[in-house]
Amino acid sequence: GVIIAIQTFGELLNVHPHLHCLATDGCFDQEGTLDQVQGRLFYRLPSWVDMPRLTELFRHKVLRMLLCKGKITEALVENLLSWHHSGFHVHQGERIEADDQAGRERVAAYILRAPLSQERMAYREETGEVIVLSGKKGKEKKVFSALDWLAAVTAHIPDRGEQRVRYYGRYSNKSRGIRKKAGQEGSEEPFVV
Repeated sequence: GVIIAIQTFGELLNVHPHLHCLATDGCFDQEGTLDQVQGRLFYRLPSWVDMPRLTELFRHKVLRMLLCKGKITEALVENLLSWHHSGFHVHQGERIEADDQAGRERVAAYILRAPLSQERMAYREETGEVIVLSGKKGKEKKVFSALDWLAAVTAHIPDRGEQRVRYYGRYSNKSRGIRKKAGQEGSEEPFVV
C-alpha cells in the first residue's frame, strides 16, 4: 500500500514539485493468512535498501512514462540522463511500527503540511514587504512585495476538485471496499491520512 501526497512548494514558497510517499515496507499475502500482529501474513522488506539504485530506477521509470505519454522528447531524456545531479531523490526514513501512533501522526502532519507557516513569516507594514524564512532555522530568507507574496502563495492552491493525496494498493478505495464487502474491514488499517 502507498499513500502519495503531491507537494508543489519549496522552503521559500518557490515552485518545487515533489511527492511524499508513505509505503508499506513489504506486502501482505493474497489469502490474508493470520499472523499475531495484524491478522495477516506480512512480508517485510529488508532494512537495507540500495537507495542510490532505487533512485536511478525511479528516475528511469518516470522519464520512460513521460516519454511514452508524449510529454517529453527522446532528446530531453538524453539531456536529463547526462546531468550529474539528476533532480531525483528517494529517501527511506525510519520504519514506523503499526502501534506507533505518535510516529504515524508526525509523518502524516509532515506530508500534509501547508506551504507556509505563520511562524516563518513577517509583514513589514512600513514597506509593504513580506519576509519568509526557510525552515532550516531561518538561515535563508526571501523578501517579497505584498503582491508577489500573494502570487507565490496562490500558485500552490490546488485547482477545484484536485486531489493532492492519493491512495494505492491496500489503501485504495477499491481495495478497502472489497475488504469491507467481505467483512474484513476494521481496526487493521494503520494509516488513514
